[in-house]
Amino acid sequence: MTSSSITVEPHLSEYLVNNKRLPEMVLHEVETLLEVPVKKLAEINDECFVLEARLKTLKERRERLEGTVKAYYTVLSPARQLPADVLSEIFFHCLPIHRNSAMSAAEAPVLLTRICSPWSQLHCLPLVSGHYYIFR
Repeated sequence: MTSSSITVEPHLSEYLVNNKRLPEMVLHEVETLLEVPVKKLAEINDECFVLEARLKTLKERRERLEGTVKAYYTVLSPARQLPADVLSEIFFHCLPIHRNSAMSAAEAPVLLTRICSPWSQLHCLPLVSGHYYIFR
């Protein structure tokens, strides 16, 4: 909190910068002046509690909806719409050009066949299967 956001009666501001003992009259005045801001602060704290609870609820709803949206986008994945010959061509272009491809699950195109069951059938297509050997 900055000093510019602190509001006190002008004649009391000197007590903010020193530790002088308060005269009895000033002590009672400050206690009286505190009643309204303390009440307002309690009201604001209560409102913050309500708003924070509401925000938590909204964030939980948002997370659930984000999960639903993500699931539907997964279903709509453009890769699902690609014909087998196009996927086979993609797999073919994943083959290394500087050496023979090993038939290894850690390397494309065999690695790509592990993504989903329809793709697991693609490595058998002639375009791809004629370009790798079995890794031992």
